Amino acid sequence: FLLALAVFRGINSNLGYLKMLDSMYVVLILSLICAILPLNGMVFLAMLVIIGHCFALHMVIAGLAALVLLVLWFLYLRFVPKDAPALLLTPLAFWLHVPSAVPVAYGLAGTPLSAFSAACGVVVYYMCDMIHGKMEPLLHAAEAPEITAVVQEFFNGLFRNEEMLLVLIACALTVLLVNAIRHSSADYAWQISIVAGSVAYAVIMIAGSLALDVQIALPMVLIGAAAGCLVGFVLEFFL
Repeated sequence: FLLALAVFRGINSNLGYLKMLDSMYVVLILSLICAILPLNGMVFLAMLVIIGHCFALHMVIAGLAALVLLVLWFLYLRFVPKDAPALLLTPLAFWLHVPSAVPVAYGLAGTPLSAFSAACGVVVYYMCDMIHGKMEPLLHAAEAPEITAVVQEFFNGLFRNEEMLLVLIACALTVLLVNAIRHSSADYAWQISIVAGSVAYAVIMIAGSLALDVQIALPMVLIGAAAGCLVGFVLEFFL
């Protein structure tokens, strides 16, 4: 219930175009439904909420978002159907400004395939961010854009986003690195993997931003890496 509440509130705070779905009563009802559904049911409802908000913005945006989400959904069901928490928590971690927490956590508690789940979550986050940051101003411009211009801007904003590509690489490599060290026979493997993963995420983001000329908030990257380290040590204590 709490996970669903956080996910739906995160979606509404970033999109929030459909007032009915933005109601706290509706969020509570959806969260209660998710409390008795499998986690994949929560993923599916979250997809419907995103599409609903996009439909309130523009019908074409809803269709394009639905296309991207369905592709991710089928890929997710094909490769990692039991990794719903990673898919749900990744966008939530970005909204909370602690993006490295999920790759470190799933490097410890998941499998190498968790990198794919985290990558799907990254795409969902950047799609929502792009809709709010680029598509909304375009659609509300003085002159209404043509449908072809909307479609082109949508796919350019999503698939030519170098920052998203950088984050995808950083998250995937962090999961793989932490998981590899975690399962090694070295002494203090848990502690080494946590620190190595958090540092690797920050280094990849900083080096990638310089190589690709991508603007990143360096303090937020460092704070996020520290938060990932903290989450990792909490997991170590419980697991």
